[in-house]
Amino acid sequence: MNLLDQLVSPVRIEDASRADLVLAMLSAALTAADPEYSTRRALADWMEGPATILALGKAASAMVRGATTAIGAVEHTLIVTDHAEEVPPGAELIVTSHPIPDTTSEFAGRRLLDEAAKRENTVFLISGGGSALAEVPAAGLTLSDVAETYVVLLRAGLAIGEVNTVRSHLSALKGGRLAAAAAGSILTVLISDVIGGPHLIASGPTVPCPTQPGDALDVLWRRGLTEAVPPQVLTVLAAGEPPPRIPASEVIVATDGEMAARGALDEAHRRRMGGRLVTPRLEGAAVDAVRWALAQAQPGEVSLFSGETTVEVRGAGRGGRNQQAALAAALVIENRPTVFAAFGTDGIDGPTDAAGAIVDGSTADAVRRAGIDPEEALADNDSYHALDAAGALIRCGPTGTNVADLWIVAGH
Repeated sequence: MNLLDQLVSPVRIEDASRADLVLAMLSAALTAADPEYSTRRALADWMEGPATILALGKAASAMVRGATTAIGAVEHTLIVTDHAEEVPPGAELIVTSHPIPDTTSEFAGRRLLDEAAKRENTVFLISGGGSALAEVPAAGLTLSDVAETYVVLLRAGLAIGEVNTVRSHLSALKGGRLAAAAAGSILTVLISDVIGGPHLIASGPTVPCPTQPGDALDVLWRRGLTEAVPPQVLTVLAAGEPPPRIPASEVIVATDGEMAARGALDEAHRRRMGGRLVTPRLEGAAVDAVRWALAQAQPGEVSLFSGETTVEVRGAGRGGRNQQAALAAALVIENRPTVFAAFGTDGIDGPTDAAGAIVDGSTADAVRRAGIDPEEALADNDSYHALDAAGALIRCGPTGTNVADLWIVAGH
């Protein structure tokens, strides 16, 4: 994907040349994380004969295009994703809800279980976003129970490992249960959007689950969320139905956030800019992580960070973790010759139409001149309106991939 061609509106910051550099780097990152190419490469040595493809996640359609080319003989294809996109002829496409599951998500989840149960040779293509896109509530729970719990988890600022530990044990699909339903041999190809093992990607529907219901209950107790979730959730977790034991099968990680970051770094080097990948494991509260990331940056080079931070939603505003990070950075670097970008590689940051933002030393003042107090906006989790007023948002629409977040710091 060429990000520069996909921008719905230009990013307006004072340091225009650095903004152009950052956008070119982000575009190169998306190319490096291209799901079609990486899936085709992962399946290049396919020798198993005809197969069924079951694809789940934001990158599902592109992964299917790559897999179809590599496999050749495909008996049936089912794609569950969050947007319509070109798919091979005859493929079944179900567009569902993200980040909160709804009735379309449950329909898709049941279709995946049905298809897995009647196919002999199945290739699962799993990418980020799958936790919400397909869901079948565990026995004793309704879809409303599960959706309400999702909202609580996402607003509480939990790490993705904690969130997916809970989600895995509220589902008849996740935590290896989709693989347990499969009738024959399986292979899983993953595009990773998280820090941690394969069980965290889309809550691990086709890989062994290393946690137990008691671990999920412990997350809710430790985080003080037992009164916020439906009482049936606590009852189901306390009953302790363990995840299934599933047969060993091959799991391939086709691409991830580190590969995307290195693609961005290659673009900086191509432009004769010094740079380094500081960490592929960025995590923690977004505002705290911003302060740390800015402290790691070196003059005269670009610094990259890949991973996924969190935001505890306390205000009534609108935004996402990358917009929250960018607004916090704008305050830290005010009147300094530094550019900061925070970008969700799926093209969607929180419940907004933006993927993130690019800010520099003039952004905070631009927000004030638009009549918005940036400190108040940050406290109210209203980064979207503040950054929109400054012209700092990156709007590109869904990218067709999802390998977590990429932050870039460019200083003079």
